[in-house]
Amino acid sequence: MNARDLKLLLLLELHYQTTSLMLDLKGDISPVSSSSDAQCTRINELSKNLILASSNPKSTFLVDTGVIAPLYFAATTTSCVCIRQQSLDLLRSISWKEGLWDSRIVVQIAEHLSVVEESGLVRIDVSGGVPELADIFSASVRSGTQV
Repeated sequence: MNARDLKLLLLLELHYQTTSLMLDLKGDISPVSSSSDAQCTRINELSKNLILASSNPKSTFLVDTGVIAPLYFAATTTSCVCIRQQSLDLLRSISWKEGLWDSRIVVQIAEHLSVVEESGLVRIDVSGGVPELADIFSASVRSGTQV
């Protein structure tokens, strides 16, 4: 296998882990199990490797879905503060867009959800896409203004 094939293999496993986690939860937003936390950890590991492999992206906009959506899902799904922080740190380390997923907006939303959740308030339903969630938290998808 060449480097491109290995990168595609990592991306395939990343999306497999994310989809598997989503299916395990089946829309249930109650605290996740330790096996789900293990999947979130694996999502972080795979994403980190893909980010390192793409250290200098040729474009700041990608049509394909890559690491942003899985990292957002891991950050907003896990009950472990350490795993959540790793996901947020990885999101902060990139500054590109993948389809509708803008890493700068996504990290703001995930951080806001984290603060709300850690303050003991009711868990927020995180359904919907980035534009809908950005609208909820008064973030501008176009200008990238802060929450």
